[in-house]
Amino acid sequence: MTTINESASILSDMNDGLLTITFNRPEAGNPIRSDDVPLLVDLFGKAQADPAVRAILVRGNGRHFSSGGDLADFAAKLEGPREQIQADFARRLEGANRLAAAVIGFDRPLVVAMRGVAAGGGLVFPLAADLAIGDPSARFLFSHQRVGLSPDTGVSYLLPQVVGLRRARTLMLTAARVDAEEAMRYGLLNEIAANEGFDERVESAARAMAQLAGLAAKNAKRLANTAGSVSLAEHLAAERDAIVACVAQDDFGEGVRAALERRVPCFGSAGTMA
Repeated sequence: MTTINESASILSDMNDGLLTITFNRPEAGNPIRSDDVPLLVDLFGKAQADPAVRAILVRGNGRHFSSGGDLADFAAKLEGPREQIQADFARRLEGANRLAAAVIGFDRPLVVAMRGVAAGGGLVFPLAADLAIGDPSARFLFSHQRVGLSPDTGVSYLLPQVVGLRRARTLMLTAARVDAEEAMRYGLLNEIAANEGFDERVESAARAMAQLAGLAAKNAKRLANTAGSVSLAEHLAAERDAIVACVAQDDFGEGVRAALERRVPCFGSAGTMA
């Protein structure tokens, strides 16, 4: 996974365990075009299969994170027969579903840098993130209702988990615009970082995630994600099994020694994650 041509609408770069994915159509607000979806699915799929990828950072070039679907592209399809429009959107949404599954299914830390707007399908990234850092301009636009659509790309699946069921319904039905301060209160953002030094703050946080003990981080994320779908007994058994797996890793010994020696641990278990 090396850097893609700078003219591409999606850039990727792999460095020291951190895969950075950048939306790169700043002049248009970084929409996610139908042609971009297979590339994003491929990037997340390859990252999931590659133990050298210890975390992913998603960001947007320019003033906005991602405006979601390309409205100009949508408008170009409106002149055809309704059956043709439906068939086109069914095809598009199959791609959107694959993207949501790939993003939500990534089992290591996912960090999102939120400048400006996230809307439409672009919302799946901050909603699925383990750490979402915004600057003061960050805004979440739940705007599907404004164009007569219901949510897609996993938004209606993730949003209730992040903000609660009633608030999720309200945000979606009112086509809410949520600014950075509100997003912090609702749990949509973990942190608001100042404009000055924003990129450095995000990079530092993402690299810290990439330096976690690999199996322990993977297990923690899985346990949290499945907590509401299993019984207490099943969950406690899963916690036990996760710890038993972790103590067989070199990272456990390193963590114990580092704690006793009062230093920062240096984990290196990317290749031994199960």
